[in-house]
Amino acid sequence: ELDIEYKELADKNGCKNYTRVPALGTNENFIKAMSNLIINKQDYNFNVDKKFKNYHFITVNGTMDNNSNADFENYCFLWVKQNLNNNGDMWNNCFIKVGQTYTQNSSGDTELDNGGIIFTNNLMVNKDMEGTGNNRSKIRVDATTTINNNGKIKGKIDLCDANGVETNNGQIQSPAALDCSGYIAPSTCFPDGYGTPAVQDCDNDGVPDGQDEYPCDPDRAFNSYYPSANATATLAFEDLWPATGDYDYNDLVLAFNIQKVLNADNKVVDYKVKMKVLAIGATFTNGFGWQFDDLVPNDVSTVTGQSLIHSLVTLSANGTESGQSKAVIIAYDSPEPSIQRVGGSFFNTINTNGTGTSDTIRVNVTFASPVLDSKLSIDKFNPFIFTNKNRASEIHLGNFPPTSLANVSLFGQSNDRSNPSEGIYYKTANGMPWAILLPNNFVYPKEYSPITSAYNFFDDWAASGGTTHTNWYTNAPGNRNNGNLFGTF
Repeated sequence: ELDIEYKELADKNGCKNYTRVPALGTNENFIKAMSNLIINKQDYNFNVDKKFKNYHFITVNGTMDNNSNADFENYCFLWVKQNLNNNGDMWNNCFIKVGQTYTQNSSGDTELDNGGIIFTNNLMVNKDMEGTGNNRSKIRVDATTTINNNGKIKGKIDLCDANGVETNNGQIQSPAALDCSGYIAPSTCFPDGYGTPAVQDCDNDGVPDGQDEYPCDPDRAFNSYYPSANATATLAFEDLWPATGDYDYNDLVLAFNIQKVLNADNKVVDYKVKMKVLAIGATFTNGFGWQFDDLVPNDVSTVTGQSLIHSLVTLSANGTESGQSKAVIIAYDSPEPSIQRVGGSFFNTINTNGTGTSDTIRVNVTFASPVLDSKLSIDKFNPFIFTNKNRASEIHLGNFPPTSLANVSLFGQSNDRSNPSEGIYYKTANGMPWAILLPNNFVYPKEYSPITSAYNFFDDWAASGGTTHTNWYTNAPGNRNNGNLFGTF
């Protein structure tokens, strides 16, 4: 009789995906739904009178009655689009969704096991609904909850009704609770999912761990690099200012990378400069540093990594140079501790002398308070050298101002035509600078080869104020004369 009842039901609805098997340990038979069973007539009630186990999807477009002698076990997805009336035993290990009202009547019980879920528009409780197992189960009610006199919510179960329980004449018995928190991920048998996943934020700075490059440090969250994380830019200097000298731009060639560490508010807390000396085509001992043009000394908390072997520079307690109106960082006063020469009077500027090596210099600046990133853009980075162990003899990029300790009496001398009142610094009459910053690697001139003979459009670029021939330093056709460059081509 059981076979005939469910076979007729399945045949009537065009679905044959059911199996009849014996219940384990008894002589009782039950229906085991292994695939989609669709009760698709809205006027047809799904009446369950015996034991029924669902391991896949059941969709009931009408109403489902689980009668008093029924035992329904749900291991996957039951979707009743109208009402579900439970008068028997309803055991749910996965997901039951009810479009109108789930009613737990006095003749039955509902057990939600180990994280089982019921979503319903309305809930009517006249007897026990209990959460069992290790994980808390969930009931979500979108409209009205009514718990009548003999109704009870108990065990490991959370009742989530965003509007609150409208009628409660029964009990919500601890450890059951009114609680909408928690998260269960969507799955094949639970396509809706439950709640919102908790955001993992070890340091509670508001940046999720997956996006936070310093997940357990509340003061740090992101890195920003110039020119990029795995590349270097280049600084090149001519050190005979205010005279142009041999103008070969190899008196100091320095590869560098800037790392800014920002907090959750995108303000900078650390400023780290890695640098490596590539060439020294000079007989002078030249120091190197930079000025933060938009910062004052008290904006800095600490400076580490400086190399000062001569008595040329006086530092304040925070590591900035003393006597300065702006924050000035001196990286080194001599490059010698970081380079390994291979012979000859110059370092990596004469091809026949061979190629020397150099160590990476790392100077790290930590700020007293987080600094706006706009104050540390590359156009506010003001690098310079000071020449021949003379701290006052500074050479900066074209149109970048000197520090407070520079000897400005040299402006206008020899080939220099600086005019501070017009914002012109460290340029000749035809706009030629003594220092350049390029956003990538630079093949620099060999010793005694002026940059104008190594790069055909350097002077045009300089004279235009940087508006024409902007790629003059690249290997584009016609740009450079390899015979005047250091290296083998």
